[in-house]
Amino acid sequence: MGYVEKKYATIFKGPWMLYFRQASGGRKSVRLIIALRRLVLDVIPKEVAKKHNIEKALKKQDKVEDIAEEIDDKMYNVAFEIELDQEKAFEIIGKMEAAWEKAMKKGKKRDGRAILRKMNAEFQAELIKILKEEEDEEKEIYWRYLEPVIKSSEKEGQAMMAKIAQMFKTKEDVSRLAAVAFKWGARALRKSTINLKQDEHQLEIALKQLEEADSKKIGKATSKLRDIDRRIIAHASKEFKSTYLLLKRDLLLDIVLLNLLNTDDQEMRKFVAQHFMPQAPELKNMEDLKRIKKDIAEHGHVIAQGLRRLIAEESNIRGIAERNMALGRSMAA
Repeated sequence: MGYVEKKYATIFKGPWMLYFRQASGGRKSVRLIIALRRLVLDVIPKEVAKKHNIEKALKKQDKVEDIAEEIDDKMYNVAFEIELDQEKAFEIIGKMEAAWEKAMKKGKKRDGRAILRKMNAEFQAELIKILKEEEDEEKEIYWRYLEPVIKSSEKEGQAMMAKIAQMFKTKEDVSRLAAVAFKWGARALRKSTINLKQDEHQLEIALKQLEEADSKKIGKATSKLRDIDRRIIAHASKEFKSTYLLLKRDLLLDIVLLNLLNTDDQEMRKFVAQHFMPQAPELKNMEDLKRIKKDIAEHGHVIAQGLRRLIAEESNIRGIAERNMALGRSMAA
């Protein structure tokens, strides 16, 4: 299933259901990662090397695969829904830009028109700045976090897995990175999107009030519009930052997961070579791990499609903001 197909299969679940899945899915995935770390790095090696309990070790390996599949499924859905939130935010900002453009072209009163041009320039400059920062952050997510996930099952997969392994110098690094991920929650993202939707409505009202204000009311109308502009920039900046952190969190968990699966595979090969474990069931388990890693990579491809769409939409919104700024300048000339 590609990005567009999954989008239309997801949006009918409703915003509150999506938020609940984002929040609960993220928290549970962190707990599952910590449980997986314990199985791979402590429990199974102890059962094999010290206790020589083959049957129990094989059952624990089945548990590893079940947990890995659950983590992949949860983080795939959460990352996808985060991208849907960002897409909605860009849609709202696009409507705000349309409201600004309409007000700029419609403004009749001389005093109001001059103030509108000045405030438009200030607003667009701030918006362009945070949009550029957002684009830089999205590109960092793509190249630093998402690319290793996507290519983990391709021809250069071994090199990518070696790159991932560099992030884990010690066993404690797994828990440390999982703990960092745990701090990034979904609440801020939902709240920022709701705020932007409210800002859109208030902006339209404030622009209309400024357009209709006489000399006695123009000061109050100007102050109201400036306050709304500041709120929009603050809410948009928070939205972009939340999206950035949450996508980093989810991809960081995927990287931790891939590292653990790679370690698990290496341990199985070592135990078979040392004749601690039977070859046939372990070969099957290795194939199962290979399939799970392929699923993770395929899910990464879908998230990459969404991220490329977001980068393109961000560039489009930035272009509109630049045109609105130019429009204000041309009217001033």
